[in-house]
Amino acid sequence: MSLTGAGSTTSVWWALQREAFREEIMQGLLPMVPSRSSKPKAAISDPDIIDFVRTVGIARVLDAAVAVEAAE
Repeated sequence: MSLTGAGSTTSVWWALQREAFREEIMQGLLPMVPSRSSKPKAAISDPDIIDFVRTVGIARVLDAAVAVEAAE
């Protein structure tokens, strides 16, 4: 990914999906990754997040993140 300057596979996916908006994105008028829905998110403290990740494991957290990204 260092050759393309992309930070993640998600960024690459969005770049491919938003090719029609390339000029606006390059000019800084639009973000490459559109903002997520404005659903309110529950405030979770850092210690609670750490406890959660320790409980379920980082692999499970990453799998869930990938599934959510794919569903959006």
